[in-house]
This record gives sequence, C-alpha cells and structure tokens, in this order.
Amino acid sequence: MKQVKGYYVRASIDERSSGRVKGPFRDESIARIKCDKAGWYDSPGEVVEVEFVEDTLGNLYEVPDTPLRFRDDVEKTMTDAIKQIKEKLTPIEWEFIQAGKWKDY
Repeated sequence: MKQVKGYYVRASIDERSSGRVKGPFRDESIARIKCDKAGWYDSPGEVVEVEFVEDTLGNLYEVPDTPLRFRDDVEKTMTDAIKQIKEKLTPIEWEFIQAGKWKDY
C-alpha cells in the first residue's frame, strides 16, 4: 500500500448544500476541467485535494481529514480529566457544577 494524492470536484448539489460530485482524479488539471459546470444549475465547482491509500490492485481508500482516535482512549482521557478537576474542587463546588447552577450566572 502506498499513499497517493488525488482530487475531487466539489460543487453545489442543491440550493443549500454542496458535496463531491466528480472524481476522484489523479491529475489536478483534469479535475479543473471537470469542475466547469459541475454543480446545480451548471454552477462551477472547486477542486479539493484528498489523500488516498492505494493497494496493489489499484483500489483507493480515503484518509480522513480529521484524525480518528479509538473511542475507549477518548473516554479514558475524558474520565481522567474530570477526575483531576474534581480533585481540585471542594465537595460544594463539585455539587454546584453537577447541579448546573453555574448556568444561572
């Protein structure tokens, strides 16, 4: 498997939203040609660069924009952070936060 750069054409799908309407393309210049009149009512699109992983058969797998984390690691980090905060507060302060009374101020 190797990492490769590719391109999508993103354009309006309807009057309120946009999405990937054409691609992926290996060559940016071809993507730029395809973005003309790619959207709703022939509106122009834009070229978006995307990172892919290509396997030996030529199949592409997209690498997400935002890094992913294991859910159990995220929950442990949050639990540890809450524990550290709770250790610094008095029981009355912790009760105040838990009751949501701080929203009234």
